[in-house]
Amino acid sequence: GDFERRFRFVQEVYEGVRNAVGGAYPILIRLSGREYLEGGREMEETRRIVKRLEEIGVDAIDVSAGITMDAESFTWLTPPASFPQGAFLRDAAEIKREVGIPVIGVGKIRDPWFAEKALAEGRVDFIALGRTLIADPAWPNKAFAGATREIRRCISCNRCWSILYRHPIRCAINARAGRERAFPMTPVIHRRRVAVVGGGPAGMEAARVAAERGHAVTLFEKERHLGGQLRLAVVPPFKRELAWLLGYLKTQVQKKVEVKLQHEVHAAELLQGQFDVVILAAGCLPPEPSRLRDPRVIKTWDVLSGKAKVDGNQIVVIGQSRVACETAELLFRRKNKNVTILHSGPMEDFGKDMEPIFERRLLLDRLDASAVKIYHETSFIGFTPEGIAVKGSYNGMVPCDRVIIDDFPISNNALLGELQGRMAVIAIGDCVSPGDIYKAIHSGFRASYQVS
Repeated sequence: GDFERRFRFVQEVYEGVRNAVGGAYPILIRLSGREYLEGGREMEETRRIVKRLEEIGVDAIDVSAGITMDAESFTWLTPPASFPQGAFLRDAAEIKREVGIPVIGVGKIRDPWFAEKALAEGRVDFIALGRTLIADPAWPNKAFAGATREIRRCISCNRCWSILYRHPIRCAINARAGRERAFPMTPVIHRRRVAVVGGGPAGMEAARVAAERGHAVTLFEKERHLGGQLRLAVVPPFKRELAWLLGYLKTQVQKKVEVKLQHEVHAAELLQGQFDVVILAAGCLPPEPSRLRDPRVIKTWDVLSGKAKVDGNQIVVIGQSRVACETAELLFRRKNKNVTILHSGPMEDFGKDMEPIFERRLLLDRLDASAVKIYHETSFIGFTPEGIAVKGSYNGMVPCDRVIIDDFPISNNALLGELQGRMAVIAIGDCVSPGDIYKAIHSGFRASYQVS
């Protein structure tokens, strides 16, 4: 129907609620400023709606965005990592100029300083938090106390949304979310001496939780820095928020755990009787030397770590995983390279290890918009003086100066075999099998509860 008929539905719902709760009880209405759907509502109509809402007695407006009609509009409901903080605040500020009742801002607000700035500038009257509180329920208390380095900031991976309709709430970086009763953060009865081998995300999470529960924890890391593969994961575009997680874990571990950097621990040291339990979080080893023997070949691992310099302008990335696609975007966006991605399988393979709506779809859209060529069902045949020869859905020669190979890393589990049967050992994370941040954090968290 027309505007008046559609608004009548909202008004009658409001009047029914008001009659039930009385005049003194505040009633808020959340609505999307824009629906981001062809034919959907835009700000012009929203401004008209909020004025009418104020007239009928609504006490405050909570401004979101999007609608659950298709992937594009649904993405705006829960802005992913590639969206900026405060993605809806522009619309909220516009609505605030139209009404005299309080306006609430929401939408990927992670930092206390960012929230305070929005309030100080008068863009909104209140700040609402959603996924932020799933990642860290103590966010408001920590912000109030000025303990911002203690906050575990949501990384906007949307794992919580991805499983919400099938399982209880879960969070990639807060393993207790939805399971607080099953995993109470209570002191242990028997304090154990725990050695954690490996300072990646799984190892740091295991060390953090074990120490918080009262165990005496020593973490061994053979490199100069904590972080493991998380240090590589933050490198591609739109992955900056993973640096928040890295910083949080490092802060917690360095405060609560004895950390030994540049210390590659061996079985003999662990078997000397100083420890009751070993949590093995040794992660992965870099891929073996490439199957393509040519000086023009580089591994994605070496590109992300900065170990290899990608010279030349024409680059071919061979692979289909998240790492291959993100490396291609990195080379295009930050290095200004002409990039082609090559894979012998179907198009559906590209980024299939990613979350489909909020990550994979957006990444492939960005690659398409950036003129990165994607050749699927196309196989590498050999090198030519000008590039590489390929065959399949595309036949011919692809010019290139460098070929980037996305070979899979290898689980580093040698120490497990040396310790099993000789002392208590719990293997977690990538040293069991390569996985994502969800697997790393959750396996590390659970391991700390297995220590008894």
